[in-house]
Amino acid sequence: MMKKFVYYPITQSHLILSSILRDYNGNSCNSIILDESIFTKNFINKISENSNWDKVYVIKKHSKLKDYIYKNILYKQVYSDIFQLQNVNLVIYSFGNYFTNTVINSIYGDNNILLGEDGIFPYYGVDIIKQFNDDVYRPSIKNNLKVLVMKIVNRKSKFDTGKIDKLLVMNAEWLPREVILKYKIEQLEFGEKVIDSAFDELTTLYGYKRKHSTYAVDIVFFDSGLFGNGAAEESEWFDILLNVFNQFQGMRIFIKLRPTRNNKVFEFYNELQKKTSSHLLFDSEESKYPWEIIYYNNVSELENVIFMGMSFSTAFISSKKYFNIEHNIVSLRNIFEDEGLHYEVSDFIERVKETYISKSIHTPSTFDDVNSFKT
Repeated sequence: MMKKFVYYPITQSHLILSSILRDYNGNSCNSIILDESIFTKNFINKISENSNWDKVYVIKKHSKLKDYIYKNILYKQVYSDIFQLQNVNLVIYSFGNYFTNTVINSIYGDNNILLGEDGIFPYYGVDIIKQFNDDVYRPSIKNNLKVLVMKIVNRKSKFDTGKIDKLLVMNAEWLPREVILKYKIEQLEFGEKVIDSAFDELTTLYGYKRKHSTYAVDIVFFDSGLFGNGAAEESEWFDILLNVFNQFQGMRIFIKLRPTRNNKVFEFYNELQKKTSSHLLFDSEESKYPWEIIYYNNVSELENVIFMGMSFSTAFISSKKYFNIEHNIVSLRNIFEDEGLHYEVSDFIERVKETYISKSIHTPSTFDDVNSFKT
């Protein structure tokens, strides 16, 4: 196995796993690729000044037009240091980022491509990759020009599962049989010291301060990012959440918001608070931090809370993955009539249920079911 690792995170959760993997592979050379269109320049500067990485490759932020030209046409010239990588293990996490795919398709012959877990992917299977590509490249009035441009300008932007050399996962027992049979799997087994070291470092980089009183709650509800955006279904969603929250009279529910500047999101939950018999709490400042960082720093307050969300959130299981702490989980996906990949995700949830020893996972289909879980 090649002794050099280059990690390419495109979300905050990817960055967390990259930092842990760096310490896990501490005897190797560990570098990271960071994009200023994803992470702020100031944050990247902090990481660059941190001597824990052997090299930090920075993808500069430009205007939309220049960014498109650089990432789809002139990428070999502008990002030559990345596209000249040789004899490294490139750890990627996503199949939906076109520039990541361009990097993979350009350098895979001289390097190993390792796919790290991305939340609940690939635990529910890899069929979603084909579905994603089919949707993106499906001929339609809306897609025709976009697909034509992609095929002419940059043929390397499509993800190819055949280029994956190995999957890196923390819970191989959650994988479907077809994935285990198709791919080489590395079960990641991190020690507590490695995990704590990475989280302490990231807590400092994010500048996170503990807020004990904020998390003296009974339930954490993970916002889906759909509310407050003027969707046609929003009035229906409001009524559903009101009915759900009213099953927990007098209980304190912390709303973990996604990073947003949209005041309508706060208006949505303020209106809910006026009508519900439970107590809703949310903190716009806390929304900018990764849930895993918040949890790590407030675990004593959060250890016994119920996790709840509109779908089956990655945040539901991060405490189990990183800290081996289980929580009672309520996924409202059946009540909200979650569509797409229903069979695969349902099977995945069942596999996760089998590994929960002290807590349970509930996917109610009616409001009465929600109430029965509470009691």
